[in-house]
Amino acid sequence: MWHFLITDLAAPARATAEEFLPRLPRLEALLARGQVTAQAPSWRHHLLSLAGQPWPVEREVPVGAHLAAAAGLSAAAGWAVATPVRCVAGLDHVQLHELGAPLSAALVADFNAALGGPSGQLHLTVHANLWSFPQPLAVTTHDPAPLVGHDVGPCLPAGPDAAALRRWMTEAQMWLHGAGEPGRVNSLWPWGVGGAADAASPPTLPWAVEGADAWVAALPCTSAAANAAAERPEPIVTHESTRVTLWRLADHASAAGAFAAADVAWSEALQAALSERGALTVWLAGRCHELRAADRWRFWRRWHTPRPWWQ
Repeated sequence: MWHFLITDLAAPARATAEEFLPRLPRLEALLARGQVTAQAPSWRHHLLSLAGQPWPVEREVPVGAHLAAAAGLSAAAGWAVATPVRCVAGLDHVQLHELGAPLSAALVADFNAALGGPSGQLHLTVHANLWSFPQPLAVTTHDPAPLVGHDVGPCLPAGPDAAALRRWMTEAQMWLHGAGEPGRVNSLWPWGVGGAADAASPPTLPWAVEGADAWVAALPCTSAAANAAAERPEPIVTHESTRVTLWRLADHASAAGAFAAADVAWSEALQAALSERGALTVWLAGRCHELRAADRWRFWRRWHTPRPWWQ
C-alpha cells in the first residue's frame, strides 16, 4: 500500500482559531470518501507504527537523540533539537512566524561561551542545531514545523522539568537579541527530547522513505532497503510493496498561496495513486485516512460531508 504523510500541518490548539485556517477543499472531498483507521499524536509516531516499531503515544519521538547518534556526537544524558525560529508578539498571544536555518559554527561557539556549562551545550550538525544537557529532563515538547502561523502558548514545554527548559529558551532569546543574528531569528525552540538510551538504539526503517526530512534521513535502514535505494534513485514499486511518501505544505509556498497549490498537487497525486495502487492511506493532523478506488462505486456506502482538514 502507498502511505502519504503530511508533516507540517497541525490542528488549531483553540477552537477560536479555526476560522483563520485556510481550507483544502479538494483534499477534504477525497478524505470524506475514506475511513479513519488510526490516530497518532505525530506523523513520526505513525511512521514508526508503519515500520512495525510503534513508539508509545504518551512519549514524544526523541528526534534530538536520534540525530545526535547519527552525527556521532559524544554521549550525553539528554538531547533536544534546538530549531532557530522567529516569533512575533500579538496583542494577546505570540505566533511562531517562521523557521530559520541552523546557527553557524561561529554563533554556536559564541552561544556556548555565553550560556554553555551547567545548562548544557549547543551543537551544529549537518541538518540541525542540537542541545545536549547533563541530566534527563521530564518534559513534553512539540515539533515547530506544524506550528508555523499558530499561537505558541499552548505548545510551550510542559511537564515536571518544563520550567528549566523555558528558562533556557528565555536566556537564548535574550542572547540572540543581543547577538543580532542575521535572518531575524529571535528564539531557539527545543523539541524532540530524548536520553542516552534513545541515542543508543534508534529505530531501523524497513524501506526507503520519499521526501525530505532530516530525522528520516538519519535513521538506519535495513540492508535490503539501503541497497535498493543506492542502486536505483526511484523506488522499485509493485502492487504489493509498501511505499511511503512525506509531503510538506512548505514545499508549495508561492504568491498564490501554499494551501491552494498544495490542494491541487496533493489531490491529483492521490487520484493517480488510487488508479495505480487501488488503495492508499493519508496521515493528516493526527488521523490516518484509508482510501480505496472501489469506494467511488459503492453507492450504498454512507456519504460523509467533507469537513475541515483538521477535524
